[in-house]
Amino acid sequence: MKTIKFLLVIFFSVAVVACGGGGGSGGGAGGITAISATATTTAQNLTVGTAMASFSPLTASGGATPYTYSYTGTLPEGLSLDTSTGAVTGTPASTNATTSLVFSVQDFNNVVANTTSTVSFTVDTAAPITATATTTAQSLTVGTAMASFSPLTPSGGATPYSYSYTGTLPAGLSLDTSTGAVTGTPTTTYTTANLVFSVQDTNGIAANTTSTVSFTVNPVGGSYVVQGGLTWMPESWGYTYAQAVVLCAGTINGQTGWRLPTQAELSALYSSGAMNGRGWTLYLTMSSTLDGAGLHAVVYLVDGSVHWYSDTSMSSVSCVRTTGLAAPTGVTATGGGASDNTITWNAVSGAISYNIYWSTTAGVTKSNGIKITGATSPYHQISLIPFTTYYYVVTAVNASGESVESAQVSATPST
Repeated sequence: MKTIKFLLVIFFSVAVVACGGGGGSGGGAGGITAISATATTTAQNLTVGTAMASFSPLTASGGATPYTYSYTGTLPEGLSLDTSTGAVTGTPASTNATTSLVFSVQDFNNVVANTTSTVSFTVDTAAPITATATTTAQSLTVGTAMASFSPLTPSGGATPYSYSYTGTLPAGLSLDTSTGAVTGTPTTTYTTANLVFSVQDTNGIAANTTSTVSFTVNPVGGSYVVQGGLTWMPESWGYTYAQAVVLCAGTINGQTGWRLPTQAELSALYSSGAMNGRGWTLYLTMSSTLDGAGLHAVVYLVDGSVHWYSDTSMSSVSCVRTTGLAAPTGVTATGGGASDNTITWNAVSGAISYNIYWSTTAGVTKSNGIKITGATSPYHQISLIPFTTYYYVVTAVNASGESVESAQVSATPST
């Protein structure tokens, strides 16, 4: 009997030790606190084809890690729950009527948090993509970075948007297909041409509105010069003979009919000094005068000396065109009190008509201004916006062509 009692005492002692008896109170084995969770129940209003922002319905703490997340219900097509992090992510693939899902989390020991999170999900189709066009003509200069320009501003549809164009951008420019911005620095001249810009949403649906924009890249240099019955383009550096021929065959400053000057014409230009003080960078300037195979005359406009250059060597170019007309002088612009401006100028010998080019932005030229054909002095421009400054240049015209622009003037109508 004593032996049986002794064995019972030993068994009881071992059982107490195995069950952690004799210790203090606590929140579970090893002092681990019970799992708990904080719910985030923000309704998820989503759009087909647009990725949702990562969303975590529950934030767990306590318990034994790692946690496992789950839900009851059906997530919209294209979405998924990361069972290890609790994040819902994805891109809805179809519409989904408002549906509530219940999210839960449990710890490593399969103990479930008392808190759940009930979240509603709704997926609608996107509003149709639309766009607003900006069609400002881009008159640029070789070697000068253009201001960032966005031909289209879209709205609606499923993002992200994708932009494209038809035509050929001037060398050195590019379109960012994700932002729609045209940027860059023109590297060569570019005859005026129109490009058509388009935008579509991530589902490939294109906006009905496109943007047609004209681009022109002018040579580097100062102002145009009229001398010896010719209009001279500002000198521009960096052309072989073949490249110069192409340049002068194109549209320059909104005009055609240009050509390379002869050596005699270049020498006469030097002697006249007409280009001095006009912002030209004087250098060895190419002519059309041939001296044997692969050689053409160049004139150094600093001292008038004549040299012979290989056609593959780089030199400056100043294309010319016959005009015989000087730009109008004495140009004035006066603001009126009836939302009008008055522009006047002196007559030009040989002119048969005059054109006015205007803009509300300074720096107006034939390339970027709005043209008024067949104007007579004084010319009254009416129905203007009060207290807005208008800028003007005037050109003379005859059967041979159009002169270069006059000096710019401006006026502001008061009422």
